[in-house]
Amino acid sequence: MANLYDTSYFNPDIKSLSSFFETPQFTEDYTEAGEIAAAYPSTNGGSYKKQGLSSDVRHTLAASTGKDAFIDYISQFGIEPTGKIADLFGNIGITGATAFHEIPDAWNIGKHAFREGDYGALASGKFLAQPWEDVKANLNVWNIPYDSTEEEKLNQIPTLQAYRRDKRATQQGLNQVGMQRQIQAAERQRAAQATHQARQRSTPGYGSDPGGRQSTVSGRTTTSGWSGRTGSKEMMARVGILGAF
Repeated sequence: MANLYDTSYFNPDIKSLSSFFETPQFTEDYTEAGEIAAAYPSTNGGSYKKQGLSSDVRHTLAASTGKDAFIDYISQFGIEPTGKIADLFGNIGITGATAFHEIPDAWNIGKHAFREGDYGALASGKFLAQPWEDVKANLNVWNIPYDSTEEEKLNQIPTLQAYRRDKRATQQGLNQVGMQRQIQAAERQRAAQATHQARQRSTPGYGSDPGGRQSTVSGRTTTSGWSGRTGSKEMMARVGILGAF
């Protein structure tokens, strides 16, 4: 019996839609979407919590690969892959695929909540958190043209852009804190130097050797006027306690 949805049955030169989702390139791109997403944080929440940025990246990149597959299919009929008609077809295709997958997911999660008696999750709509998160991530591809680069695709993920902004702001904040600490350290150093210089000017012999004297050679007079033969008690009496340190 003929498969009415398989155009290749009527025209051998036309490939079936499913064949575009089985190519090595599709498989590679789909797998890579998960690998790229693994580099971003995930909440790993429960049944009623969003899965986080990693999930958004994975779904958007994978959905973009699917959209390109839809466009590759329709391009067999002379439709320009980068044109508006092809883009519309790709968007309709990925929206239908999203509904086909996420509606049953939402239904299964809702049944689980009912069996568990979690009526609060049902009444509040919390059980839809993950499916709705996935729907929004998939539909990011509406703004992603055919055959876009990885970075172009990532730029169309709002949650990723917010994450990058927050990360840059955090780094800028850390840089500012580091700069402030450097300024404070320099100010303390200048203050210590100023104090040291002031004591040198006001206290004879301050800042020379640890004993406060430039030389202890017997018989030689120091800049403070002490004699090497002078006893320590006599020196203490002449210049006071500060002069001995």
